[in-house]
Amino acid sequence: MLENGDSEAIGRTTEMRVLLRDRIAVAGGMIGFDEFMRTALYDPELGYYEQGTIFGAAGDFVTASELGPLFAQCLATQCVELFDHIEPAITEFGAGAGQMAVDLIKELDRQGVAPERYTIIEPSAGLRTRQQELVESSLAPRLVERFAWRPSLSGDDCLTGVAIANEVLDALPAKRFRVLDGGSLVELGVGVEGQDFRWVEGGVFEPDMTLAAAELPQSAALGVGFQSEIHTDLCQWMRKLVPADDGCVVLVCDYGYPAHEYYHPSRRDGTLKCYFKHRLVDDPFAQPGAQDLTVAVNFTMLANLAFDAGFELAGYTTQAGFLLATGLLERLDQGVAGEQRVDSTNEAKRLILAGEMGETFKVMALSNNCDAHLRGFINDYRHRLAPMA
Repeated sequence: MLENGDSEAIGRTTEMRVLLRDRIAVAGGMIGFDEFMRTALYDPELGYYEQGTIFGAAGDFVTASELGPLFAQCLATQCVELFDHIEPAITEFGAGAGQMAVDLIKELDRQGVAPERYTIIEPSAGLRTRQQELVESSLAPRLVERFAWRPSLSGDDCLTGVAIANEVLDALPAKRFRVLDGGSLVELGVGVEGQDFRWVEGGVFEPDMTLAAAELPQSAALGVGFQSEIHTDLCQWMRKLVPADDGCVVLVCDYGYPAHEYYHPSRRDGTLKCYFKHRLVDDPFAQPGAQDLTVAVNFTMLANLAFDAGFELAGYTTQAGFLLATGLLERLDQGVAGEQRVDSTNEAKRLILAGEMGETFKVMALSNNCDAHLRGFINDYRHRLAPMA
């Protein structure tokens, strides 16, 4: 929870609460959780991602790429393999603080295959500025000039080369629903009680989607009161990924589950999580604009949406499986000693151990017009994405 010393966060949350209450009033007393999440995270002035420090030890969470360079170096191994088959270009969605982009292009440059174009799609103006500053201060001018930033993809854009979405999709806005008696679904929206936000049951839950709707639970076996989420904005994101004729591969790295695990009765409270200063917060309404909101990725739904958009499912594995297959352990044995060796070993443990990120985080490859071998998916678990029974 916010403390007296968090004056900036307190001020941000106070203004965000006013903004959200106004939107709820205009909407007639309820907004969808996706609108709440979108406003709390992405409002151009008060949104969570417009804050100064949210990544790393001083922020709210640490991504795989911020633990050290190993994640980006292993990712580079997969990119090198792909660059023999498709254009050597990279598009990164939501580059965070920019550290992975720096480490990735450094490693590709070391191997003599640095891409001529590295495009970062970043909706947050504040994060774009931070990324640009890090790139300019960390790389040689000849590499800096290869970078370009854009707030979003337009409908005319075609993806070429390798596109990367690392820990991005879990931050896309999602709707929430609850199972009623008889197995019907009702939307869980956000209303106001006094000065506080509260969950409000809306109408019958009928998301405006195609394949995604088929992944919703249909059985009353889940039990009355079961509640979960569906990434409605994931559908929109996937539809914007138009593959170019000369081939592309999209690599998605995030935490999540196949549909049969996502909507399992044991996960009856859903996958919504909130973080503040590396602490898990129980209440998504506690400090809007100052805390992170995330929803796990339904990888079965993502695979189906990708197929509908013209992609093939080229691979699906755990983060541990991907990193081990792309040489993580070999990199630890490349002569690094002393304190650096200890740091690298601790980094590797965080990345691959089952109790850390190794099993919860998954990696998915989506391809179009590319028949390259994908080294990172030697241990391929596509069979686990089977639709729900």
